[in-house]
Order: sequence, then C-alpha cells, then structure tokens
Amino acid sequence: MIGDIKIVVMSKMKHESRQKEVPAFRAFYERLGYKVLELKETELFEGMGDTIHHFGKNLLFGGYGHRSDKSAYKELSSKLDVNIVPLELIDERFYHLDTCFLPIDDETVLLYPKAFTERDLAILKEKYICN
Repeated sequence: MIGDIKIVVMSKMKHESRQKEVPAFRAFYERLGYKVLELKETELFEGMGDTIHHFGKNLLFGGYGHRSDKSAYKELSSKLDVNIVPLELIDERFYHLDTCFLPIDDETVLLYPKAFTERDLAILKEKYICN
C-alpha cells in the first residue's frame, strides 16, 4: 500500500503451469479495488516468493537467479519508489527467497548462508543485519 492506494504487482511466472494462475490473481485483486501494475521490461518475476518486505527498514529484499530476473528489482523500485536489495540465489534447492531468508526484526534475519553469494552475505552483514 502506498498511502491509501492498494497496489499489487503481477507475477511473470517461469513455468507454464504457474502462468495460468496470473489472470485469476489479477481478477481477484481488481475485485478488491487494488491498482494492478505490470512489469514491462522484465521477463521473469515470481512475486511474493522472491520479494520480502522488511517493515522495520521500509525496504524490499529481492531474490533472483532461478525464477526471477535481477532486472525486475530495478523496474519494481522505480514503479513503487522503494529501495530494494537484490540477493542472488545460487543453490537451486532454494529457488525462491522465502525458502531461505526471513527478517526477524530491524537488525536480524534468519537465512541459510549457502543459498547466497559471499558478496551478498557481506552486504547483508555490513548494511542490514547485525551478528
């Protein structure tokens, strides 16, 4: 939500079987009065599985690599005017960010380190979480 406006960004699913879900979700959110946004410059973006809101810091963490493109976060940041920390997922068992990453409070996240690059772990440790 931005102000009083309810916003949803539609997914662009990788697998054909999941692509069939998107029109149903669009209709659902339209009935509820949401403003529906589309990512035009991005091929793959699986939405909530790869995008996690950190309420205390008012930012989004965005997983990419297996089912979402990194480019989705630049476009999403622009459309929503929000800071996004892109995190590359390198272990195919963790194909969505929500399978290996969970903010606990303003200074702590629960994560599986081997799902991420050393570079991203260093960024998280330096800028966003404490030991």
